[in-house]
Amino acid sequence: MKLKAPARQTALTLLYPGAEYQGQGATLVVLALAALAGAIGVPASVALASAGHARPVAAVMVGTAMFNIVLTWMLMTHLGLLGAACALLIAETVGGIGRWTVFLMLVPDETRRR
Repeated sequence: MKLKAPARQTALTLLYPGAEYQGQGATLVVLALAALAGAIGVPASVALASAGHARPVAAVMVGTAMFNIVLTWMLMTHLGLLGAACALLIAETVGGIGRWTVFLMLVPDETRRR
């Protein structure tokens, strides 16, 4: 069974019924990807915190937040709300990579000890 393109519009219209939200599909997709990118870094944060390395996690999070502020300001002036969403996606991706990098640097690999 083939879905028609208006079915996608209907879902967005159902979730965001106001006229001011129309035409924001790309922004919603970018925000969904940003949420995914942020979620990918969560296991590294939890593992580092449970291993007693909460300070490095906090440092990465503060750096990510500052990067997000600067990037949002830069991209929003040129692209508007879509630019802010793209800034969030980029910052969450960089933050996730940073958390996993710190995790791999600080938590020893048990297989190398054997």
